[in-house]
Amino acid sequence: MYIIIVGCGRLGSTLAKELSIGGHDISVIDHDGEKLSVLGSSFNGSRFKGVEYDNDRLLKAGIKQADYILAVTSDDNLNITMSLIAKKIYNMPRIIARVGDPSRKYIYDMLDIETICPTQLGVEILKRKISEKNVETQSFFITTFLASTMAVLWLSRTGVYADAVVMFRRVVYNVLSAHTTTGFGSVYARQFALEWGDFGILILIIAILIGGSACSTAGGFKGLRIGILFKSILADVKRLLSSERNVKVFRFHHIKDQILADSLVKASALIVICYLITFALGTLIGTFCGYPLASAAFESASITGNVGLSIGVTTADMPAVMKIYDIIAMYLGRLEFLSVFALIGFIIGGIKKCWTN
Repeated sequence: MYIIIVGCGRLGSTLAKELSIGGHDISVIDHDGEKLSVLGSSFNGSRFKGVEYDNDRLLKAGIKQADYILAVTSDDNLNITMSLIAKKIYNMPRIIARVGDPSRKYIYDMLDIETICPTQLGVEILKRKISEKNVETQSFFITTFLASTMAVLWLSRTGVYADAVVMFRRVVYNVLSAHTTTGFGSVYARQFALEWGDFGILILIIAILIGGSACSTAGGFKGLRIGILFKSILADVKRLLSSERNVKVFRFHHIKDQILADSLVKASALIVICYLITFALGTLIGTFCGYPLASAAFESASITGNVGLSIGVTTADMPAVMKIYDIIAMYLGRLEFLSVFALIGFIIGGIKKCWTN
């Protein structure tokens, strides 16, 4: 397309370069020759120095052949004047004008002139970034609320704890400690096993496996990965329900504006699967060694997530095979598997290199 850009400030000059690189024929008009020189020698479009709305200048620039007129000077009055000339005198069907003052946009709307307002765009972007929440914060809040609520409802039903204060100290505190993998407990190990029951233990196992936040010393899947996986499922559902021509880009971070890419979802799923396999093996070994399934599962989850909570299984006289496995599981869980895989790959690569030499 042939496009005339009126105004060669920061917006106009950048726009001219980008559109020229994109294969469009570009002409730039500005009364300031120094601004036109900013385009540089690599710019292959045309430059016209002079009064922007001068009739001869516009004709020389080829306004009658232009597909678009972009009035993007820093002067709103000049932009509206240029837009009116292009619309009323030359019957230009496609005109876009820059508006610096959002309160003046209504004038362009009355004249049926399309506008772009950098000020308003900046405000909307900042508002969106402030209002949007990090998916990690969202997922952590949701899982904490659900785990605490279910534990309170379960133990209220069983009548283990009488009042709200005791319920908070004994239940909510332990759920938060398990979920954040802090490892502090307000209930003794065997007391916990006897009072909470299998469903209560299951709630804490899930909280431990999910774990705390990314970039912390917490173990577990991490709230960020859970959020990424859950949001990827919602994104796939939305894609299936939307039109094929409606291309959507999903983001999950409110500051870095990170895109929910397939590679990121796969990496998150890989870590979660590795944690689940490690947890399942630990549960299997504990059950094989004679411990109840719920106790073996809780201890395996705590070991894998490096939490520190115990249900009474971890003792000095527990079977040697469990001690060895727990050490390996803690090492893998704490380093989140990938660094261990990288180390193993490095060692194998070194052995192969020595072998071939």
